[in-house]
Amino acid sequence: MLSRHSALIKEMDWSFDAIGDGPLRPEMRALAEQSGIDGRVTLHGWISSAQVAQLMADADILLMTSLHEGLPMVAIEALQSGLAIAGSQIGGMRDVVEEGRNGFLCELAPAAFAQKLRALLEDAEMLEQMRRASHEKAGDFDLEKTVTAYEGVLERSKKVRSKK
Repeated sequence: MLSRHSALIKEMDWSFDAIGDGPLRPEMRALAEQSGIDGRVTLHGWISSAQVAQLMADADILLMTSLHEGLPMVAIEALQSGLAIAGSQIGGMRDVVEEGRNGFLCELAPAAFAQKLRALLEDAEMLEQMRRASHEKAGDFDLEKTVTAYEGVLERSKKVRSKK
């Protein structure tokens, strides 16, 4: 989301932690400096799972501007941490984000993400409601529940096959 559009929320109180690494990291750093927001942006690179968990525990919002995702594990981790999510309108994000309940699905345009981030940053009550909804939604991805559901499907399949 770091782009010339960062000015759309520049006057607001926020900070941005990017986790991971890749060929665009130098460009992200340069854009942050050019936009005058480099003091608010931390590019962590690759960090441990414990460090990721701590950053999520300290955060309020997950910004996920992916172009492609299956089932985004980082978004599921965000649910478990109770983060509101501003994510791309793409495949797997629709399984994680309930539009307007625990976050927003945005078209792939910086202005769209900025608009939703602005709404979350301006409305503390809405942000808190979405964070609670994310905690609730995390139960949908509970491993034990998922295994039990798969076992049920397999048992039903076994019964159908044995009747043939």
